[in-house]
Amino acid sequence: MARPWPSFSWSLAEGAVGYEWQIARDAGFTTIQWEYVGDRRLIGNFYQSERQLEYATTYYWRARPIFVMPTGKADGVYG
Repeated sequence: MARPWPSFSWSLAEGAVGYEWQIARDAGFTTIQWEYVGDRRLIGNFYQSERQLEYATTYYWRARPIFVMPTGKADGVYG
């Protein structure tokens, strides 16, 4: 029997430029199986796994939106 190739999707977050995504074998995410974080973040709100999951194993996954924060100094004070 072939192992599953799962896909994951989540709600879009307005203004997000990407998403960090993790999958683990425990709800506390201490045994992360693989992840896309930092420079490897995902662009959209969907991920098609390129890895197979094991049968009879519970997995937990999460996605977190990434937002760009303004950088540099303000060019003036407005009121």
